[in-house]
Amino acid sequence: FINKKKNGELFYLKDKIVPVKTPDNKQYYISIATDISNEFMLKKKLKKAQNTDLLTGLLNRNGFIVTLNDKVDPEKTYALIVVDIKDFKMINQIFSRKTGDNFLLKIANTLNEHFKNAVIARVGADDFAVFFEYKTLDELYGKIEELIEEFKNINLNGIDLSINIGVALYPKDDIDFAQ
Repeated sequence: FINKKKNGELFYLKDKIVPVKTPDNKQYYISIATDISNEFMLKKKLKKAQNTDLLTGLLNRNGFIVTLNDKVDPEKTYALIVVDIKDFKMINQIFSRKTGDNFLLKIANTLNEHFKNAVIARVGADDFAVFFEYKTLDELYGKIEELIEEFKNINLNGIDLSINIGVALYPKDDIDFAQ
């Protein structure tokens, strides 16, 4: 049950109602309740963690697939762009994990700013995916070219970003997001 405290704050109860008969055959009900607000919030956080990349706040691979399965309209055309950072392992090894994390955050922010109505996820250690609707191939190519230009401007501690980009079209190329 969801209940409300006197101050208006909501809390969650696990409640069991037990019937009790008195010796004179009257029936009463006793409610035995436990506040499970903390457990409820932990379950909510766990569910979010299962679908969210903790560093970037973007969806993770699992969250990406679940979201796309719920969101896709088979009558529309979509593009899936996958961005892979070249030599990311070397960035972590040479410059530090913190520098690598900063690169990942910059990429996540760039993708969020560039694609306003897209589903964006970090699907691997150094891989990002963007799924969005497009109307024409010219519009799609334009978005990709703009993105490449934005990535050229990402520089951290004198390190330039180098990426690979792959594109697949839905439903033309495939309809299974898990592959």
